[in-house]
Amino acid sequence: MPNFKFPNAGSADALDFLFTLLPGLITFIVIRQLTSREQKSETTDVVIYSLCYTLIVHGIWQFLNLWSIIPTPDLVGLPITALFLGVLISIVTNNGHIYAFLRRIGITREASWSSTWETTFRMTFADKQLSDFIVLHLIDGRRIMGYVRTVSSAQQGGHLAMDHLQWLESDSDEVIDKRPDRELMLFRGEDILFIQFLEKGKSNVSKAIGTPSDSI
Repeated sequence: MPNFKFPNAGSADALDFLFTLLPGLITFIVIRQLTSREQKSETTDVVIYSLCYTLIVHGIWQFLNLWSIIPTPDLVGLPITALFLGVLISIVTNNGHIYAFLRRIGITREASWSSTWETTFRMTFADKQLSDFIVLHLIDGRRIMGYVRTVSSAQQGGHLAMDHLQWLESDSDEVIDKRPDRELMLFRGEDILFIQFLEKGKSNVSKAIGTPSDSI
């Protein structure tokens, strides 16, 4: 079987190839922008994903054309369909419901999200018994409690932002420095040793339910 070769840039074949993949590329770009996935992709992977999405987009567009009252050219309909498909896949990916169902029936142990760090935060925030208040145990021995405002998709190279901050004694639950509620602090993921998650409605560390074995 002859090896696959991409058309030379600028050639007629390259332009035809690009226009063929355009709907799938639109879907691929939308998904990459709206989901927390590794942004760097190999060219071959981009082409394969784009081909798959292109087939789906064409299938959806052909089905919609059967019921369309107003004739719409493919040049308009295909990009719009690709855009909506990308948004739909992003919503399904970000809410995690499909993977939750697949884990429940034992098909997979994977999650929708790109790292254990992101998965833990998303599943914790979705838990009705847990709040957005956490206690960070830093690698230098300090501890701080606060309300999570935003968190990166990965710990390595990522950050975590909190407000409603209270610095705690390293060996007790005593608050040694309570910061103004609106003061925001950004922590590097690499500086965090582990994390405790607090029960909903209970924002003091004596009621924390996490331990190092529960942490990330």
